[in-house]
Amino acid sequence: ILGGSSVVATKAGMGKADVYWVNGLSNTIIFCMFAAAAILFGSFNQWGLVESWPLLTASGFFLGISWVFYYLGLKDGPVSEVLALQNLSIVMTMVLSAVILREHISGAMLAGAVLMAAGTVLMIERDEENKSSQEKNCASRKWIVYEVLSAACISVSHILTKMDSSPVDSNFASGIRYFIVMIMMWILYLAKQKE
Repeated sequence: ILGGSSVVATKAGMGKADVYWVNGLSNTIIFCMFAAAAILFGSFNQWGLVESWPLLTASGFFLGISWVFYYLGLKDGPVSEVLALQNLSIVMTMVLSAVILREHISGAMLAGAVLMAAGTVLMIERDEENKSSQEKNCASRKWIVYEVLSAACISVSHILTKMDSSPVDSNFASGIRYFIVMIMMWILYLAKQKE
C-alpha cells in the first residue's frame, strides 16, 4: 500500500517539474531517513566494518541509474503499468542470482516468474491496443524502455549488495548507497541546468 501510494503521490506531484530535481529531492529524503535510522540504532560508526567498498559503491551507482530511468518513465507512463514493469526486477534478480550467486531456483519460483512476466506483458499490450496513433505508440515505447532499464539496474544493484558480505547494519549500508544516489542526482540536475 505504501509503495503504491508513494508512486501515485510522486506522479501527481511531479507535474512539469524537472525529473532530476524531483529525483534529487526524493533521494535526499530517503538518505536522511536511513542516516537517522543508523544513528538511532547505533550503527552509524560501522565504517571500518565494510569489507568491500567497490561492491557497495557499485551497488549505489546502479541504484542511482535505476532511479533515473524510473523517474523518466514515470514522467510519461501510466502509474499502474510503471509499477507492473518495476515488478520485472523480481524476475531479473532471480535469474541473476541463479547465474551469478548460484542460488537454487525451484519449479514453483520459475513458474511464478513466468506468470509475473506474462502478466506484465499482457498489461502493457492491453494498453497499447487502446492507442490509435503511431505517435502515441512511439512515446509509450520510450517510457517502457526506461522502466525495463530501471528494473534491470535495480536487479544488478540487489546482486551487488548480496555479494558484499560485510557485517554491517542494513540501515548503514542503505544510507551509504542512497548517499551515492543523492550525490548522483544533484550532479545530474546541476549539469542539466548548465546546458
